[in-house]
Amino acid sequence: MLKAAITGIVAILFAMQFKNSKSEYAVYISFAAGIILIFMVISRFMIIKNSLEELQQYIDINPDYIVIMIKIAGISYISDITSTMCEDAGFRTIASQIEMIGRMSILTISIPVLLALFETITGM
Repeated sequence: MLKAAITGIVAILFAMQFKNSKSEYAVYISFAAGIILIFMVISRFMIIKNSLEELQQYIDINPDYIVIMIKIAGISYISDITSTMCEDAGFRTIASQIEMIGRMSILTISIPVLLALFETITGM
């Protein structure tokens, strides 16, 4: 977390230097910092994935559901980061469309989990 915070602060300080004179450089710095932070998030996803696989050994969970959970988390982070970057660049409409597509993608991916939940409820 400390690396991410320092990366963000350094990027903000650099971007502030260029914001008034060369605003396009501030946007590029923001995008570069966002990409670096995405790679930090991906490394955390691998830790979470390994923990979920270890948990799966103790509890009888369909491995497909774990994959779905990881995909949902990934989609939510990617759509949030990209929509924020678009808003920072001044493209609010594109940002809202990315958020909507992210929500629809999560809904689409989660359908098998919802169906399994309804089957369990009706089986009781």
